[in-house]
Amino acid sequence: INSTPDSLIGRIRYILKNLPRWMWQPLTISDDKKMSMRNPYNGALILGGVTNANFGRHGRTKWTLIDEAAWLGGTGESLRAAHDACSDTSRNNIFLSTPNGMNYFGQLRHGNIGSSDLSEEDGELPVLKVTSLRWYLHPEKDRIWLERERRKRTPENFAQNIMLSYTASVKGL
Repeated sequence: INSTPDSLIGRIRYILKNLPRWMWQPLTISDDKKMSMRNPYNGALILGGVTNANFGRHGRTKWTLIDEAAWLGGTGESLRAAHDACSDTSRNNIFLSTPNGMNYFGQLRHGNIGSSDLSEEDGELPVLKVTSLRWYLHPEKDRIWLERERRKRTPENFAQNIMLSYTASVKGL
């Protein structure tokens, strides 16, 4: 699974393999079942995993990244569990995703969950920084590209993947 460019670990391996030789660092790369890479000089570790009931319930990390977070489980319970677990594991959690309606990820993204659940008496409030990478930020995409994409996609797919709409990304909403 993880040696292909379809996985995040596979993408990291591809990037590292294709760096100019002068940028190479000695890395200990585990077999695909462990999904990890370690720099023996500074101890930095990249550890991949799958989202399951125990995701994020181990050790401490500087960063946690969940890719396509809006797609974890139909009701959002998987993402809710991962969010709760990662909040205890790391103070820097990154949830990446394309929209999938106003499920747990959509509510989290729009501020309906998270720091608003806490009061100042609870101590330091977590900061939820949202960054949206819109189509028009890409230097090779213009209005002609946009209209071509609109014609070749379903309305829901266009809303989800191009316009990043949380309400129009699910049929019937």
